[in-house]
Amino acid sequence: MNQYRGFLGTVEQTSDFTTFAARIYKVGQPGDGLKAYLYQLDDVQSVWIPVTGVNSSTVVPAESILSDDRGGLAVFKFDPALKARRGPYMIKIYRTGSPDDKNYYRLYHKFQNRMES
Repeated sequence: MNQYRGFLGTVEQTSDFTTFAARIYKVGQPGDGLKAYLYQLDDVQSVWIPVTGVNSSTVVPAESILSDDRGGLAVFKFDPALKARRGPYMIKIYRTGSPDDKNYYRLYHKFQNRMES
C-alpha cells in the first residue's frame, strides 16, 4: 500500500489560499476528522516550512466523508485565507485523531487540487 506523501503545486503569483479539495473515502467508522496543512519552501534552505503560524484548514469531520470506495469530494477551507507567495507549495492532510488500522481514510492521490474563487 502506498503512503500518502502530500500534494505538490506551484503558486504563479502571491495569492490568498482559501480552499483545497481531495477525493477521499473512509473505511470503518473513524470518529475524528481531517485537516490540511500548507507549506512552502524556505527562502534560505531547502526545507518545507509552514506558510504562517496557523497553517491548517478547518476540520473536515468523518461524518461528511463517504464510505463508498469511489470516494467523494472533501473541501478543506483555510479561514482566514493563507497568503501564499510565488513558488512551490505542499499540502499535507492529517487526521485529527490517533492512527487506527480498522477505522481510517483513503485518498485518491490524482484527485486533489487547489480551488480558486
